[in-house]
Amino acid sequence: MIPRLPHWHRVEDDDVLSLTHPDGPTAGVIRYRERVRPVRAFDQLLAASLAAAPLTAIELGPIEAFATLEGERAACATTTATRDGQPVTQVLAAVFGDDFYARITGRATDPAQFAALARTVRDLALRDVHALGVRRRGVVVPGPAGWAARARGLATDWTAPEGDAVIRLFPAEPSAGPVDALATLVAATEASGGCVLDIDGPHDLTAPGLSGATWRIASRDRGGREARCDLAVLNDPRYEYAAVLESRGAAVQDRHRTAFHALVTSIPPFAAPGALATRAAADVLAHWTL
Repeated sequence: MIPRLPHWHRVEDDDVLSLTHPDGPTAGVIRYRERVRPVRAFDQLLAASLAAAPLTAIELGPIEAFATLEGERAACATTTATRDGQPVTQVLAAVFGDDFYARITGRATDPAQFAALARTVRDLALRDVHALGVRRRGVVVPGPAGWAARARGLATDWTAPEGDAVIRLFPAEPSAGPVDALATLVAATEASGGCVLDIDGPHDLTAPGLSGATWRIASRDRGGREARCDLAVLNDPRYEYAAVLESRGAAVQDRHRTAFHALVTSIPPFAAPGALATRAAADVLAHWTL
């Protein structure tokens, strides 16, 4: 839910809220949808928005990735162009939930209002309220090159090109005191009929804004087959992030450990509410598109 804009004319039609500037549509029209599915990467949303209008002389400004005042992921981009021989600006913002996004679009044809419209749309995204609260949250990272990705709820699996190993990135868990991820993994192995043979670790692990540890675990499954698992756990003051690399042998595990380490150390901590970062368009909010 976005805040009210004083003096803007409001029209609600089904799930779309339309706002018109007090000086008329040339000064600005904003449309808001609170729940849009399926979730798509922001660059895909932006490309679709530009393709939907007959624009020429397109100039795309930087994409801003930021956290809303509630701490949700958001992004905003402003485009200036020509349409039917007249200047136009289009602003797109999105606030990403776990399985939906809120969409805010703005359009103006009066150049004197372009900058104000861009600020207004971004501010609406910043203040958009969804009251999702503290919860398990999906973690967004680029997977290893050539590995096949598969979304599993809020978790993501990547299968090696050879099919001999899997990396699983779990949802981030809200910090609620010490959590023994290793004990949980060992208990799960034994509950499935397996047997843990050796645990090597913990070994210190750091990533930007995060710190934690890794363990290397050798086990056998119920059928007596060898299994290997690397467990990585990272923490910040608000969340715990965990991932595993699983395979059937030490040599296979060694071969894929570099890819696993690169993925784990690329995990971005969730931004504090209201935080802002400007990123390249190709590298922003590659959301759940698996």
